[in-house]
Parts: sequence; C-alpha cells; structure tokens
Amino acid sequence: MRRQKIKDKKETRQCISCRTQLPRSGFFRITKVTLPGFEKIVLNPTRHDFGRSVYLCKTPVCINNTIKEKKISKMLKIPNNNLNLGKIINELEEFKGGTKIKI
Repeated sequence: MRRQKIKDKKETRQCISCRTQLPRSGFFRITKVTLPGFEKIVLNPTRHDFGRSVYLCKTPVCINNTIKEKKISKMLKIPNNNLNLGKIINELEEFKGGTKIKI
C-alpha cells in the first residue's frame, strides 16, 4: 500500500532554545558545512548549503540562551573550541538591525 503525502502541510522547524515550532521563515538557520579536511559554521539565510543544521528563533531571548548554554556546538556535534561564535553573533546582530546581544 502506498503512503499518501499530506497536502497543504507547511514545513515546520523547532527552535533549539525554546522548542517552539514555526514555519522555516521564522528562524535563523545555522549550518555545519563539512568537506574533506574542512569544516565551517555558517549562518545560512538562503538555505542553499547542505549539511547538519539547527534552527534558532529570531528573538534576543533565544539567541542569548543558545549562546550561554552552548547549544549550537552540542546540536551540531562539534567541539566548542572549534566554533567561531563571534562571527555568528555578528551576523545575527546584522539581521536584528544592529541590536546588541549580551553574552
């Protein structure tokens, strides 16, 4: 028996901080791109890069909690010392219109 696809179902994702489920457009996507001998973490608003990804709400509360609890490195399964959080934080600030995020 064939499985039927559910029509009109929006693709929802879950925030790694508050566990809220929203459509993909309501989140930042942070992706670990892995190539042979090379690994980088990118804030991926275009969703064109492939790799292990996490989704984060666009609220300062979720961003702060994620940084404090080091959830990005845990969820992407990378050592915390390899994660360039400063670059990601700066990119998140640009999306938020320059509001400062307290660590």
